[in-house]
Amino acid sequence: GKVYGRIPTWKVHQRITGDEALRPARYPSPIGAKQQDDSVLIHDETIPTPTPKGKPGRKPRGKKEPPSLKLPPHLEPWFEAIWFDVWPEQVVKDGSLVPVDRGRKAVARERFQGHARAYLPVALYLSTRAYVKNDPKVKDGYVQTVATFFGPGKSTFKDYLEEILPWLEDHPSVKAMAEPPESEEAFQELCRKDLK
Repeated sequence: GKVYGRIPTWKVHQRITGDEALRPARYPSPIGAKQQDDSVLIHDETIPTPTPKGKPGRKPRGKKEPPSLKLPPHLEPWFEAIWFDVWPEQVVKDGSLVPVDRGRKAVARERFQGHARAYLPVALYLSTRAYVKNDPKVKDGYVQTVATFFGPGKSTFKDYLEEILPWLEDHPSVKAMAEPPESEEAFQELCRKDLK
């Protein structure tokens, strides 16, 4: 003598976990339907059920590194040089050494690759190097993460890139570099050469 509702595709669209999933059906099956079918009968809301920790089906919040982005072979050494060799691990802030957060590597790789479609990898490397060595904020102890530096919009990278590109035009041997320099000394020596 009562009316019940039945949603045959419930399991397709919903994920039932915890105590609810273990309970037996509380309502009769529709006439002509098997007792154990693919539907889930609406549960009795008058009976309290424990609330599971966290919402099922949702990813936990926080910094979770996305899958690693595979760079083309000619870009990989340039990005690694920036990530490990150019970007500082620590800076001096208020007289003390503090660690630097390089940020999410996969995001930085993706943005690095995006810029490399428009500019030579050596230009990306030199712009990054100039920022780390010359930016007043870095000297005061603040360093952007790599992904922020290569980020969209008016990023710091673009400011330094505008200074680097004209300089590269006057130094064809530096511009022709296929891989990052082996050391700071080797790079300085290359810059000192008379290239005219």
